[in-house]
Amino acid sequence: MLPEFRLLVPSERPAAHQVAARALRDDPLFVYLQGPDPIARQAAAYAAFRDQAAERRGWWRRRFAAPPVVPAPTVWGAVVAGHVIGTAAAAAPDACFVAQLPAAVTRQRGGPEGPPGSPERLTRVLAELHAHHCEERHWHVGPVGVEPGLQGRGVGAAVMRLLCDAMDAEGEVAFLETETPANVVFYRRLGFEVVGETHLTGLDVWFMRREPRGR
Repeated sequence: MLPEFRLLVPSERPAAHQVAARALRDDPLFVYLQGPDPIARQAAAYAAFRDQAAERRGWWRRRFAAPPVVPAPTVWGAVVAGHVIGTAAAAAPDACFVAQLPAAVTRQRGGPEGPPGSPERLTRVLAELHAHHCEERHWHVGPVGVEPGLQGRGVGAAVMRLLCDAMDAEGEVAFLETETPANVVFYRRLGFEVVGETHLTGLDVWFMRREPRGR
């Protein structure tokens, strides 16, 4: 049975973000932020993505009181029998959470690391993301994920190709960050190139940019 690959309607976005949260629970970013407890990581992943789709105010903004109300992301997905099993979202130019971070956070680059689960650890990551953020007009890609148990079947690549096709059609630059070498290889196959990287204690982050094709 083949999934249906398409742009998701707003009512499907909460399910898409739940898929992403389950897919990214064991991502190095959430391991770094929350430590070894998988329940804590799952809770943090659900919180990170849930409100961005449903309420337009995500975990990052709740924690740091960044300016409210930015455009909801555009979300592509893979759907089977009416259920979302894969997703790739992209925030409109200047509307991603990194662009909305307050100065109180961005000034903390190189600050105290703090233990897993602490605000200090999250602040340190966010400050690094801001320091490496793309300054040109771009769509910020993420979250991207496939339902655990269905990964490795080409679902994520197919959804990402839809996103990349849309960027090409509109002549838009895409930008993302990723935390695993395998994902660097995955995104390179789609036309992304590494434009920066940062290394925290136990966390490596690569920043990748994709020039629209067909220009």
